[in-house]
Amino acid sequence: MKKNYLFLLLVCVLFGMHRNLAQCPAGEWPLEITIVPDDYPNETTWNLLANGTEIAQGTYLSDTVCVDSSSCIRFDIHDSYGDGICCGYGLGSYVITLNGNQVASGGQFATLASHSFNCGPGTICENPLSANLGLNLSPNNQRFFEFTPDSTGIYSFSTCGITTCDTRLWIYNSCQNVDYSGSSNGAMYYNDNNLNCGEQADLEVLLAAGVPYVVRIDYGQNIGNAQTYSYTGSPQTFTAPTSGIYTLETWGAQGGDDGQTGAKGGYSKGTKYLNTGETLSIFVGGEGANCTVAGGGGWNGGGNAGDVGCSGGGGGASDVRFGGNALGDRILVAGGGGGTGCCGTPAGEGGGLNGNNGSGLGGTQNAGGAGQGAGSLGQGGHKSGDGGGGGGGYYGGGASYNDDGGGGGSSYIGGVMNGVTIAGNATMPNPSGGTMTGNTGNGWVKVNWADTACDGNIPFMITYVGAMSSVLPIVKLTTLSNPINNNVKVPVKMEIIDHGLGQLNYSNDTIYSYEGNILAEWQGFTGPYYPKKNYDFDLIDGQGNKIDTSLLGLPAENDWIFKAEYLDNTLLKNSVAYYFARKMGRYAPRTKHCEIFLDGNYIGVYTLTEKVKRDKHRVDIAKMTSADTAGSALTGGYIIEMNINGEPGAWNSVYPPINNATSPHAVEFKYVYPKSDSILPVQGNYIKTYVDSFENALNGANFTNDSLGYRAWIDVSTFIDFLIVNEFTMNYDSYGRSTYMYKEKDTDGGKLCIGPPWDYDRAMDSPPSSGWVWQNCHPLWPFPFWWSKMYTDSVYQHELACRWFSLRENELSNGKFMAYIDSTANLLYQGPAERNFAIWQTLNGVPYPQQVLNLKVFMYQRLTWIDQTLAPFEAELPTVQIPQDTTVCVGITYTAPYNPLYSYNWKPGPETPEITLTTPGPYLLEVSDAFGCERNLPMNVGISAPDSTFDPSSNGIEYTFTGNNGTSSQYLWDFGDQTPWGNGLQAVHVYAVPGIYTVQMTVTDTLGCVGKSSQTLQITEGSIQVGIQPNPFENNPTVVHNLPNDKAFTFVLYDAAGRKLKEIQNPLSPFTLDTSGMAYGTYWLQCSYMGQNVSKVLVRVE
Repeated sequence: MKKNYLFLLLVCVLFGMHRNLAQCPAGEWPLEITIVPDDYPNETTWNLLANGTEIAQGTYLSDTVCVDSSSCIRFDIHDSYGDGICCGYGLGSYVITLNGNQVASGGQFATLASHSFNCGPGTICENPLSANLGLNLSPNNQRFFEFTPDSTGIYSFSTCGITTCDTRLWIYNSCQNVDYSGSSNGAMYYNDNNLNCGEQADLEVLLAAGVPYVVRIDYGQNIGNAQTYSYTGSPQTFTAPTSGIYTLETWGAQGGDDGQTGAKGGYSKGTKYLNTGETLSIFVGGEGANCTVAGGGGWNGGGNAGDVGCSGGGGGASDVRFGGNALGDRILVAGGGGGTGCCGTPAGEGGGLNGNNGSGLGGTQNAGGAGQGAGSLGQGGHKSGDGGGGGGGYYGGGASYNDDGGGGGSSYIGGVMNGVTIAGNATMPNPSGGTMTGNTGNGWVKVNWADTACDGNIPFMITYVGAMSSVLPIVKLTTLSNPINNNVKVPVKMEIIDHGLGQLNYSNDTIYSYEGNILAEWQGFTGPYYPKKNYDFDLIDGQGNKIDTSLLGLPAENDWIFKAEYLDNTLLKNSVAYYFARKMGRYAPRTKHCEIFLDGNYIGVYTLTEKVKRDKHRVDIAKMTSADTAGSALTGGYIIEMNINGEPGAWNSVYPPINNATSPHAVEFKYVYPKSDSILPVQGNYIKTYVDSFENALNGANFTNDSLGYRAWIDVSTFIDFLIVNEFTMNYDSYGRSTYMYKEKDTDGGKLCIGPPWDYDRAMDSPPSSGWVWQNCHPLWPFPFWWSKMYTDSVYQHELACRWFSLRENELSNGKFMAYIDSTANLLYQGPAERNFAIWQTLNGVPYPQQVLNLKVFMYQRLTWIDQTLAPFEAELPTVQIPQDTTVCVGITYTAPYNPLYSYNWKPGPETPEITLTTPGPYLLEVSDAFGCERNLPMNVGISAPDSTFDPSSNGIEYTFTGNNGTSSQYLWDFGDQTPWGNGLQAVHVYAVPGIYTVQMTVTDTLGCVGKSSQTLQITEGSIQVGIQPNPFENNPTVVHNLPNDKAFTFVLYDAAGRKLKEIQNPLSPFTLDTSGMAYGTYWLQCSYMGQNVSKVLVRVE
């Protein structure tokens, strides 16, 4: 097969040489097209146009075409996959030579690269007129001007207020992808109908000093009038009422029925400039007849039904003709649908550029569809037997075989700009408004135009507005000697403008958050081949020594990368993958978005990314030296990688990859730390032997055994987390490529771990329910057998499901993904994304907000698919419940509901169900089972610690004590003199004798939380206080006093005659005075303490 391929290439080369040597007729020049294809040559096609008319087309094969030496030539090269022919999958290229002079070359593009040459001044991008600041004048429509700014900043290009005609503006930084039909494809910036000035155009854009830009000005596409043509069965005419751009739309007619519904008509659209009074011929196709014999083809090319039985006629095409009524005058065609037979294969719908197939084939751009009766130019096929007729079209569809349906006619967009075709089985505009799927019934033609077209001499103004502002940090890189390249790091000056989150940064700021030199080179295996480069750089001091420094708030280090995210039209994928890997508790590179200028030229949005290396803030493993050759020191730390990147590997696995049928590579390992040029043989042999042992154990018969199988060698939890990150992102660049592993010393765990994750810019772009990445595999990168083998372990399956559903509870919830994507994209919406994609044309017509929305839809669908796929493993999360919010007394011990099957881990706190709560704040209880099914239970703890302070005050000998915790609490007062305690928010006390007393207050809040405090008072004056309640009394009054109960004192009761009735020693206050048996009348109660006597009168009444 390879020999045959080489033979074909040789034939092609020889044929190309033969054509190159051929002589062209007088007045014509040879145009040589030399194409070196990439690894997928069948994706490549090209077209050649002279003065807007196609004169040749081809594939990836080189060719030579003779062209009129006076023609304006345009060469278009297409890639159906959208990645050009260089440099992701092969180093393809093309070179165009006209009459011996090279006029174009390239290889790096998306879906289309376009080059024009041999054209008049201003008529093509490559030969522009000159434009300057101030007022400029375009002599005609569709003119190109070159403008070179003096300063980097924001420039205004506008026709607002200086013309009344409808205008459009484009700005290009390259002529490679100009779409001459009038779309915005290939333009950095484009505007039609500015919101501030109606039909005029206005742009405010970022341009770099000294860079030549091409400004294009043309008539606009504002639609103010419309005329709709329905089916009449004869040609109709439209006359242009004014000069300007006209938008033309055509709908093909439906095919006829016979037991099955006739196929629907297609749609086409385009624009054309018409001068006042010029005419268009309108041909509206008729619907094919139902159940007819030998007739019934719709007017304007519908093929008749079969000559036998009852079949449907083909639908007629609808078209617009300019310059005459012949088929060769058609400039826009919508194909008609094929007619049906009684049964069998349904009819094909009208095109699309090609009609859809029935039993008879659809018409194409070059020939009628094959069938029992073939289609032809403008005419659907007809058959002699029973079956449907072919649809009319640019080329008609073929009549059916047997009793089946005919093919649809092809559409055509030959003599218009901005051409679009839609097949009859797809969504298209409805001539009455809205949309529909295919056209039913007769066809339609619609002509739309504006009232205010231009007649030439279009004025436009160029104005310098000011410096660029950005919500992202701005990085200025200035090369100091050689350009940054892919071979050796070169010195570069780096200045970072970063005023902090929420603050604007300006490109002309001179206050830098970082200013210094770096050593930089291009980064990546395929990255250097893309137009937007990644940059690997080291921070250095003035002597060229590496220095660890924080950048944009990230932990200090000296090795960094500016990731271009060129293949990621959201600019978010790496950041999303790394952020959620970190939320899972693993290290992944930290990132910060920024905008970069290189040597004064704006080069877009980049992601400052931590490079994977050993560091306490990155892969935190032990440092190794040349002395680490034995014992525990030899066992770590190591970092290795699996990465097919053109550099030599350290060793290959003895086991083939599971995709060895398509991948030509072995599973290859490389040294990362220690590096390959510094690792000792004994160290390299150790880590190789360790990995070999893991693979052998996994491949062995006892691979599920804890001590004999793979678990003895690896940290399975890291492999599960690595799989989860790769699977929710659907990253086919991982597992066997861009995959890191590390190993710590045996004294620090010692098992082989996988990670951190790396390189996700191609991820999140596959059908989200198309299976496991580890199972489907990338066809080229070698996937080790590990993942498929571990998946056969039921314990591993259970662990995987447990970990997944545990993470889905919080860290990987739908809401967390959507919130992070929104918050990050919201910064990029504010100008950075627009500026980035203005210079890097990779959106392929899908606006940036839609790209972000597509990412969110992908994430939701992918997460749902994994949920559904892992659900059968019946991973049950722990059912423990704790309060989410609680307030407790300081120092209380809280115990979570206990289950002996679960492990408990408080963060912060102990690995037990119990925790003593002393400080307020968020706590997290991790509850897990033996399989790792884990539930994270948050508990926000408030600590109630009553305010136990109080304020003393005195009024003579009387002291008042007031608490500070409010009236809702309970208070107890110990006055320090051995008297009974007081209570209440405020307590009043009189000390019996002078002295030093310690007053203590105990406060209890509504939760029962207790607080205590004390103060020491110096009492200089005392007074014995005795009270009797009630007085007068009927019987047994209560006596209160302020005498300390640890001192000797006496109460004596006397009658009115002075006779002693009773004596009481040291009674506690309060006490009850027993007056039973005493007569009514007056008595004296005398208190004696430390030589002082206080007497009180008592009166007993009836």
